[in-house]
Amino acid sequence: MSNTSFNFLADSFLFHEAEQGYKSRTLAELDDELNRYREYINEHQQEIDNEVSKKGINIIQDLERNSKLPTQDQLLQGCIFLDTYLVNDPVFDFNLSIEYHSNIARQSMGIARKSDDELKSELANYAIYMKSLTEGVRCDTEYIKFYPFGKVLRPESDYLFNLPDLSTDKIDKKIFSWFLEKVEVLNLNKDNQIDKQMATSNKIVLQFKNDTSSSVNIVQYQRMVSPQLNGNKLTFGLDYNYILSKDEYDNWVSQEKIKSIKDKLDLFLYRNMICRKFNSPLVLKNKFENEFFEMNFGDEKANNLYKLGFDLNFSGLKNMDFKKAMSVRREAKSSFKEFQKKIQKDSLILHSTKDKNEYKDVLDDIKQQYLHGTENVKSTLEISKDIVSSNLIPVVIGALSYFASPDPLNKVITGLSVLDLVGNIKKTIQEERRNPFYFLKKMVGSEYAHS
Repeated sequence: MSNTSFNFLADSFLFHEAEQGYKSRTLAELDDELNRYREYINEHQQEIDNEVSKKGINIIQDLERNSKLPTQDQLLQGCIFLDTYLVNDPVFDFNLSIEYHSNIARQSMGIARKSDDELKSELANYAIYMKSLTEGVRCDTEYIKFYPFGKVLRPESDYLFNLPDLSTDKIDKKIFSWFLEKVEVLNLNKDNQIDKQMATSNKIVLQFKNDTSSSVNIVQYQRMVSPQLNGNKLTFGLDYNYILSKDEYDNWVSQEKIKSIKDKLDLFLYRNMICRKFNSPLVLKNKFENEFFEMNFGDEKANNLYKLGFDLNFSGLKNMDFKKAMSVRREAKSSFKEFQKKIQKDSLILHSTKDKNEYKDVLDDIKQQYLHGTENVKSTLEISKDIVSSNLIPVVIGALSYFASPDPLNKVITGLSVLDLVGNIKKTIQEERRNPFYFLKKMVGSEYAHS
């Protein structure tokens, strides 16, 4: 199987009972199995690193704390030019302890808690997602690799009661000021509606201008209720309905801004570090991210190096069966490597464009080149197929008999000419199978590619 995580999951009920939604399992049983899985991953972390770091051209899914898993369309698009698509392991990332505390937070903000069945269903969907991509994980494909990014992206402890680090001494003042200008705070009323007329609130939304990459951050003010000693038992709790004074509100908002800025900065730096580690271009998704990385990592031209691969739109690709796509990658290895080289060169050309209009013109030109390339491959293979499927084979068989007969020399020469023609056809087909567009033609679909 090659992907270390699948060595565990293939034998675990996390895979085998996912389609039934773990109906026969308790949350405690699921929690135990998830903990066993996390322990297994931690023990084999070096093997997992070795699997993904040896590859040439990688890409990592969008890394956010609540990131969406890549769709099959995205994975199909990536498989035309990437060696490896690294995906955050959603089963590893699913932590029932964190979900328990999240339910407490949801209830405190007037949001319905997730039921046991909903939690089981969410985990089952993650397991089904991973299992459905087995063909991309296989050792003879080695395209998709699930990696435990959640070890860093999500806290392991009870984060509701952790004391946050509000120091900004280690943050460059210019960077901190830039973030501070971008952060926006909106007040929510008791019905969780944004109310710009409210001067204070015990529930706020924090977001960054022009940052469309993630969902907004909702924060509820939590005030510790004075502990009470009842016999030998100490009881305490949190008051979520406390009305803040203006000074308390301003101090709280200031702290939440710092936490949001540090949180976003840590994520950006982590993404940059992890992309360097795994030789992945850093895909920037919006104006907010572009501004930050131009300001801090503007000299790294690899940021959008292979963006071209995701901008090309081939009509037959979305309709391709995932299993079939992985089969094409296995069968057309040399052509796939040649296509990678071409798309890298074209990506550099695209990367040097000055504005959106020039980008579009260059992209359209490259796409036309690719379409012409696949049509040429189609025509060449079609002609070869027609010749081979005609009367040529019986003629060759007859020509071969000339070598064993006392017929005149001109007939032997005729026989050799036919054999040369067969050799040339075979050579043409072999050359086409090294043509970068042979791989692309097979990937978008062609009966001629099977010649």
